[in-house]
Amino acid sequence: MNYAYYFERDGARSHLSLAEWRAAVEAVPGVRSVAAPLDGLGDWVGYWINPRGTPGRQLHDLPDRAADAEVLFPAEGRWRRAFYWHRRSEPGLGVVTFEDCPASVSRDKYPVWVAAQALAARLGAELVGEDHTAYEG
Repeated sequence: MNYAYYFERDGARSHLSLAEWRAAVEAVPGVRSVAAPLDGLGDWVGYWINPRGTPGRQLHDLPDRAADAEVLFPAEGRWRRAFYWHRRSEPGLGVVTFEDCPASVSRDKYPVWVAAQALAARLGAELVGEDHTAYEG
């Protein structure tokens, strides 16, 4: 698994409401809610997916997938799922994660990172790595 990032406010990874996440997704160009949330594996960026037929819960089958978001990759002319909503125990709250860009690509040219910065600005959040390091948006 690659290095993961979170949108974080006030030091709380589970501080985003589903409503504000969806509003941010709708407001940022090049980002959209997933078209078919539970329709097979689709075109995913990052995140290991437990293949069908193996024991354990499969990431792509979880009900939370309906709140994921896709990013447009203009050079490829296609949308790819990149932001993953994970519900938390607090009603209506969750955390959104995404994975770092490939080492061969500059962050400022990687559509997911560019979208993450725009989403973070819209949400009043910062991008924080899994080691709790904050990254400027």
